[in-house]
Amino acid sequence: MNYVKHFLKGQWLRKAAEYMVDPAKMKWLVGRVRQYCGKEGLAAVRDHLSLLADMASDITKGRYTDYSKGNFLLAVAALIYVVSPLDLVPDFLIVLGLLDDVAIVGWAMSRLKTEVDKYQAFVAEKAAAEPPAEVAVAAE
Repeated sequence: MNYVKHFLKGQWLRKAAEYMVDPAKMKWLVGRVRQYCGKEGLAAVRDHLSLLADMASDITKGRYTDYSKGNFLLAVAALIYVVSPLDLVPDFLIVLGLLDDVAIVGWAMSRLKTEVDKYQAFVAEKAAAEPPAEVAVAAE
């Protein structure tokens, strides 16, 4: 079964385009992804999902602006796919239901490698520029 072909031919990119322009939908999506990350069987992609959710949140909130809209569309589509109960293999089919999610996240991360690397550099640079919490509190 080719999960990627199903993903690309499905409704996911269209839905992602709708979500990208609606901050309330993006906030809901990021929250659902964070809940979804707690599922058993997702250890292989949990960090990737969390990273994509963080990137989507930072883009939506205007904190991260150096991104490709096409890549953002793909990331959002992958996140929507993962949290959708009606993807190719329904999640209620315990192990089988997660296989397609893992496949789509893995594929999306390989396609988004350069974008994700840029985002991680942005996060690291931002963290290096912020004083440690104890110093910030002492300065107040």
